[in-house]
Amino acid sequence: MAGASSAAPAAAEPVILGAREGFWLDPRTKVVMLVCANVTLLASGYSLVGFALKSAAVAVTVALLAQAGRRAFAFGFSTAFLASLVLELLNEGVLLEALGATSPLAVLLRLVTAMVLSFLPGTVFAYYLFATTTVSEFVAAFERLRLPQKVIIPFAVVFRFFPTVLEEYRSIRDAMHLRGVGWRCGPVAMVEYRLVPLIVSLVKIGDELSAASVARGLGGEARRTSRCQVGFGAADIALAALMLALAAFTMTKGVLGW
Repeated sequence: MAGASSAAPAAAEPVILGAREGFWLDPRTKVVMLVCANVTLLASGYSLVGFALKSAAVAVTVALLAQAGRRAFAFGFSTAFLASLVLELLNEGVLLEALGATSPLAVLLRLVTAMVLSFLPGTVFAYYLFATTTVSEFVAAFERLRLPQKVIIPFAVVFRFFPTVLEEYRSIRDAMHLRGVGWRCGPVAMVEYRLVPLIVSLVKIGDELSAASVARGLGGEARRTSRCQVGFGAADIALAALMLALAAFTMTKGVLGW
């Protein structure tokens, strides 16, 4: 019938699996930024220029954490860093003379501030990397670099290892809490009933994650496909350039002795 003829249905628009909306960084960019951040934090020293370089790296980390929805964590981290920075400046100007350079309290304060200023920010950026990157995204990104599977598989296992260990520890903690084993039982009981089971579980967790990675096709000779969309954008270029500039300036400062 002429009137009953209907047009062919319109083709559905293609859907890109794994596509991201809004702000998103490629895993390779995050790894480069992590390396540059650690170079800046560890090699910048404790001069005023060094403090400025550390503060710039921390500002980038805090902004990324806030953008990822970890605002409370970002606020706590930035507060700890600023407090340590002020304490370090007071150590140089006032506290060392008041307490004595070799007093136990002065040594403890210098140790705490050094850990927070130089080591904590790198750990926090690593947390951001793990918290905002899935294993599939990481594998897809580094397969683009033509890295061998012997390199990719261990890192893929590591990406799942720490979250799995944390989940296992929470399960052990809840089980011991139901049995009345807590801090009131003393440190020996805590080590025996929480730490020892966790250590025993570590080997099993590693073996299971390795087997899971192989079962998902990692390590095979056939080329794997991925439903994750990875690639570099304007944010990747800008942030990577910023962190590379900080690391380069830090190395130049060390060579020239600024």
